[in-house]
Amino acid sequence: EVDIMKHERFALEHASVYLEDQRVFSEFNLHIYQQSILGIICDSVTEEHALLELFRGNCRVEGKLRFDRKTFRRGSSSPLFQDCFFIIGSGLNLISSLSISENICIFADKRSFVYSSDYRARTEEYLKKFEITLDIDKPVNDLERREQLLVVLLKAYAENRKIIVLSGVSESVTESEYAPAEQLIRKMIPLGFTFVIIDSIDTNIFNSADEVMVIRGGTSVACFESEFFNRQSFYNYMLQGRNESVSEDSFSEPFFEDTEDLASYAVFSRVTTPLLDKVTFSLGKGEILKILCLDKQTTDGFRGLVNGKDKIISGSFEIGGANFRRPGGFDAAMEQGVFWCPESPYEQAVIGSMSLRDNIMLPLSEKVRALWMKHGYTRNIDQFIVKNLGIDFPGKRASSFSPEVLQRAVYLRLLISAPKVLFIEKPFTETDIRIRETTLEMIRLLERRGVTIILLISSPSTLTLIDGDELYAKNGRIISEEEMYRSFYGEQADG
Repeated sequence: EVDIMKHERFALEHASVYLEDQRVFSEFNLHIYQQSILGIICDSVTEEHALLELFRGNCRVEGKLRFDRKTFRRGSSSPLFQDCFFIIGSGLNLISSLSISENICIFADKRSFVYSSDYRARTEEYLKKFEITLDIDKPVNDLERREQLLVVLLKAYAENRKIIVLSGVSESVTESEYAPAEQLIRKMIPLGFTFVIIDSIDTNIFNSADEVMVIRGGTSVACFESEFFNRQSFYNYMLQGRNESVSEDSFSEPFFEDTEDLASYAVFSRVTTPLLDKVTFSLGKGEILKILCLDKQTTDGFRGLVNGKDKIISGSFEIGGANFRRPGGFDAAMEQGVFWCPESPYEQAVIGSMSLRDNIMLPLSEKVRALWMKHGYTRNIDQFIVKNLGIDFPGKRASSFSPEVLQRAVYLRLLISAPKVLFIEKPFTETDIRIRETTLEMIRLLERRGVTIILLISSPSTLTLIDGDELYAKNGRIISEEEMYRSFYGEQADG
């Protein structure tokens, strides 16, 4: 029962939360109270990412939404998110070109110009107030991680952001490094600040939480007072259904050879949609089909089929003997084992604000319960990334890596997920030879993995880059080789 003396800072009740038009949360309830610490455990990195985007004001909300007990309509609350919430991620996001005092104060003052001496005086005042010893003449890059975290917390204080969210901080600081930050947090709470900690269950950060909330399956499922929070019981609850999931040693070396339980084949039988016309072909397990799409309509037709935008008017698409059901988006298609890899995936299929590791593990969070709480999984994934990408720090933000590395990372994600059928849109449009060679190499690995692959190719010159049967399509229908040549070269090309 809610303590009526608590002051409610923020609330969502029976809400649906949409990120980029995809509903991530439904029947979602969240209450954040002043002068408290709320711990949040997410079962999926997708949910964690959406929660942070919600706090940044980047999500559409349907349902009851309140700030300081005042109800707001959809679309009118984004500035309040930005003024109220302060997000601290594992990267800590300090600006190395600015001094410590400038990092703390630069956005705290609404005036267009403030002398740096004012910044310094304010910073010294904050350090004295909270009894913090810090050499403010040090360059930001020379600070220890515990000092950087203190600077970011002081920045939130200076900007008077009343709800401070720490996400995945355990990835960047040790327990001993976090201790000074917890002391500062305890001093800020009586001043009206509220803290939200989002992390995995096996971190000690939750020891300081007043309540622990659980998000699972796209909704809020429980909220425990920390003194009654039994980690082992909760851990067992979160791992329900794990026996149906991937085993923890699935990412060892033999996983490349073990293809017995993968999907066997895909059959298009006179599939007709608003954009496709009686498309017919079949593929065995691990086979590659190259479809030269002579127009945008054909590519859009396959895309609309996979993401559920277009329904099958007649005919059927079967995977391993089971009909492909019209999905509600690419994510829903993935549940049926059908994946879509967009053109230039290093640009379109990577979330730059997330770590490289989290990008690669993203689809697995839908298959393996409590994946993000199992450090055994993440360690195996890290070893896999180091071996296959040559990356020393998989926890680094994805946006800091080169396009070639990100291209390989997207295909490694597909390789681990092992879809039944994989559509790859315009795989060879990149002019960078290294990216093209990376793409070829990864498609061959997927073929070895037993994945059925459909390449939607836009240029005849790239058809010979990889082996596989060929089809030609125009206006959403399969055409003959002769018709394909006429489309490119005119009637005189016959013979």
